[in-house]
Amino acid sequence: MKKSFVFYGFALLLWGILSAACKVQQEPLEGTWERVGDNFAGFRVLYKGGKGELIKINERGAGFGYAVGDVKWSEVRATGAQTYHFKDLRKSNLPEQGLRKEQGDATMQLRHTDTLYIKQERKINEQWGTEQIWVRVK
Repeated sequence: MKKSFVFYGFALLLWGILSAACKVQQEPLEGTWERVGDNFAGFRVLYKGGKGELIKINERGAGFGYAVGDVKWSEVRATGAQTYHFKDLRKSNLPEQGLRKEQGDATMQLRHTDTLYIKQERKINEQWGTEQIWVRVK
């Protein structure tokens, strides 16, 4: 009886430690991020609970069909200590195609706890940048 109590106590402790470690992997991304350095500068994403939702867009983004409330980043999973793979919402507005959207594969790298570098895994068209920089604002 005493052995099973010790075993279950140890198993519960180990489960708690592993659960906390997995949770910590997502926490570094939580907060508000602002895009900088390109035509979509000023976009803001609130990352919480494993997804990033647009909370602010600029005029150019509105012309592409982006809207506050769109889920910009989804299916985020850690692939390393500071790197993540995810689905990035992309929208375009080409005269021959009209408004178009898709969830594209991308990677992000967190540097210095307050800067994200995002790289698209493939370039779809000239309207979607292959690299993005986001800085933490909150």
